[in-house]
Amino acid sequence: TELGFRGRVELEKTGARRRTLANRKVILLDDTTTGGVLLDEALRHMKETQPTETVQSLIEYLSGI
Repeated sequence: TELGFRGRVELEKTGARRRTLANRKVILLDDTTTGGVLLDEALRHMKETQPTETVQSLIEYLSGI
């Protein structure tokens, strides 16, 4: 949420096929470091992960599930 507020990430557009929030992909817009350890780790992970992760998989990764 914090990265979204800062304009660093956004969710992919839904288009014609309506997708649930959990199944939409998180798009990295700006990978400039924030100075926050956890936020910078999240940015690094999103930058290095291909293909782009869904909201659900990113939440699972960041929460250690």
